[in-house]
Amino acid sequence: MARNVWFYMLGVGDAFTAKHFYTNGLFHVDGREFFVDAPAYMNKMWAANNEIGEEHVDLARYRELFITHLHADHVGGVEELAYHQMYKTDDPIKLYGPGWMLQDIWSHLRPALEPSVRPEGGLASFDWFFEPIAIDQPPESGLQGSAFHDFGEFSVTYADRPRHHGPAGVLRR
Repeated sequence: MARNVWFYMLGVGDAFTAKHFYTNGLFHVDGREFFVDAPAYMNKMWAANNEIGEEHVDLARYRELFITHLHADHVGGVEELAYHQMYKTDDPIKLYGPGWMLQDIWSHLRPALEPSVRPEGGLASFDWFFEPIAIDQPPESGLQGSAFHDFGEFSVTYADRPRHHGPAGVLRR
């Protein structure tokens, strides 16, 4: 079990926010960092946070990312992250979600990202931008039939029927 866990919020607004950025954050577990969701306007959010926030946040810290669900206020910045990663770091970000969700994300991003060309040429693929890690195995206990992944320090469950419109992720300790 994790000994040191804390969450740093980058946005706390709803889908219609004009002031507080869309809900997303940085989850610290024993020195390891996971971001939860990637909303639109990430550069603006980082700049605002870095002016007044307690933690400096930028692209270089996005190495592992959970997507909770596919609403635009939670995935609107995934394409932005993909381009940043490709042109500035060339180091794919670990992207966690149920397999079906990862396929849907690539289906959405593919028309914009696939024609991107690196020096070696050819069409881009999902793994140029992200290291997709499907959270698909059902848990031995807990929510039956839900996708589950044990990280050692904590586990993640994607609930089939959360109190939200559509499947969403649940972080458990």
